[in-house]
Amino acid sequence: MKAKTLCLLVLPAILVLVAGRQCFPQTNAGTSPPFEILKLKWEKQIRLPRNFDPSVIPTNGGFTDPAKAASSAASPPTSGFESSPAVSFPAAPGRLPVVFVYSLRIRNTSNKVIEGVAWDYVFMDPRNSNEVGRRQFVSFETIPAGKNVTFNGIMQSSPPKVVQLHDRQKTEIRMTESASIQCLLYADYTIWKNPSARRGICELLATQRSLWKRRRAKGAQ
Repeated sequence: MKAKTLCLLVLPAILVLVAGRQCFPQTNAGTSPPFEILKLKWEKQIRLPRNFDPSVIPTNGGFTDPAKAASSAASPPTSGFESSPAVSFPAAPGRLPVVFVYSLRIRNTSNKVIEGVAWDYVFMDPRNSNEVGRRQFVSFETIPAGKNVTFNGIMQSSPPKVVQLHDRQKTEIRMTESASIQCLLYADYTIWKNPSARRGICELLATQRSLWKRRRAKGAQ
């Protein structure tokens, strides 16, 4: 099941305005979290631009050099076979864009239907457990009770790196990775909020869910 994800890029002032407009009944944050994190990973991907379409391929088993095809077309053929027409391909981009895909797979362990999740992909230094970076996302998908779903967040920002110097040699330290669920938004408009969640994150999630629902309804028409 693919989930739609939006990168979280919001000015603090916007959070303040949204927070002043909406209020939600909140589940007991002191109980066990109503979800289970099943898998967490990231990967680097290279993606072709949207306007690049290498779908035109020859059907004669080989490729024809356009220059040779032009010269052969100007002179009569020397055999009983017709010369192969020139096949032109779209120009390949000089540099392919690189993106990083951050994935989180969770299980809904509550008895409610989840519709929105605000989550962070957190990187920590294994030597002292200090946080060295995090990637923030809001994701939307209908998750019935007891079901699993994978969220994918796409960014151009790579995972943070920490390098230590020992005997004049640089060694990259592998980060400890974890997920932090900031807020869950249920179909009945109640929420579960992490006690340490950022201010206004549930209100932002609710606003983005309204946009997601309108787009989904419009697409179904």
